[in-house]
Amino acid sequence: MRNACSLVFFGAALLTACSSSNNGTPNDAGSGADTGAQDAGGGDSGTPSSLPFSPSNLGNVLNGIDATKLEDVDLALAPFVIDSDADDSGKIQSRAGGVAYVQVTQPNQVKIGVYIARSWTIGPDAIITVKGQFPLALVALTKHEILGQVLAEADGDVAHGGGYTTPATGSAKGGGPGGGAPAAGAATGGTASGGGGYCGAGGTGGGMNASPAAGGAVYGAATISPLQGGSASGSGQFPGGGGGALQFVAGASITVGPKAILSVCGGGGGGGADVKTAHGSGGGGSGGAILLEAPTVEVAGTLAANGGSGGGGNVTGGNDGSPNATPATGGAAGTSWSGGDGAAAATVSGGNGGNGDVAQSYSPGGGGGGAGWIRINTTSGTATVSGTISPATSTTCVTQGKIAR
Repeated sequence: MRNACSLVFFGAALLTACSSSNNGTPNDAGSGADTGAQDAGGGDSGTPSSLPFSPSNLGNVLNGIDATKLEDVDLALAPFVIDSDADDSGKIQSRAGGVAYVQVTQPNQVKIGVYIARSWTIGPDAIITVKGQFPLALVALTKHEILGQVLAEADGDVAHGGGYTTPATGSAKGGGPGGGAPAAGAATGGTASGGGGYCGAGGTGGGMNASPAAGGAVYGAATISPLQGGSASGSGQFPGGGGGALQFVAGASITVGPKAILSVCGGGGGGGADVKTAHGSGGGGSGGAILLEAPTVEVAGTLAANGGSGGGGNVTGGNDGSPNATPATGGAAGTSWSGGDGAAAATVSGGNGGNGDVAQSYSPGGGGGGAGWIRINTTSGTATVSGTISPATSTTCVTQGKIAR
């Protein structure tokens, strides 16, 4: 066996890219159903030229890719940023063609930024942050070994990795198919904004002498096809953004180690300032989507698609969803002007915001964001799961299925 490895420093991140020549390496992993990908031919006989199944959402993504040039990529240290909208392969690969980048347009016109390598290893100290407006897919012809963190979370009102945001000015429904209703002002009160929905509905924004603002609707499918991010709260005081969307595809296996985290949580809404001028509390954004596809998948770490919480009515902001099974607590929790909690664990809908306090001039609270979707596809239809998955596996938001042959 002959190995050639290169070490590449980019900022604080250490990357190791290796190519191997070994006639004993398993032959073409595409010996099953043909995905339509072109056979690269020649070069390293140990590199599969196709996948042994048809990945969701990506079509014939390997067409035109010279698989013999693809590298084994090891992202070892934090921090590291991957852009889903633009080609970042130059800072990942050690030589031209080591990592391929393509964009795939889905039937709903949502584009996916796709990076392709021979294998991907996310080291235990790595923190990979996704930026950009497109969902992100990482494709490995052989395996994914995820020991660190890959984050496509919303940061308050700023979404990443395909999550939706709400226009910064004016009164508007939240961004995305499950966007919440906007905050509205009135002489005698008004409403806070509704939380974003996805697999779970967004919570309603509280209403002071007014009907509550509707939370965002449920949309999408358990198969996570198409791949798209979570929706935002309606306009208000810093409306929470939706969580992003991640898809991992491997020709042999995906391992999510005990300390690994894949998170697409929604952002928290801002606290209300003046409900009469539509500066009511912002709602939370919904969680996004995580899709894992490989012949075998083992999850010992954390997969999280939780919603962010709504802001409280006394300028107390809500909280971003966090990568665990604990709901994000609404701003000013325990009061009549509290924001709704974000969805997590067995609760898939966002909590409703409080209606405010006229006597103290505290405006209503924003609705919490609903849960996103999680899906694992394998050959058998059953992955090995011992880690934390939120929303919970007992809910309709988390499903397993079989890879398409």
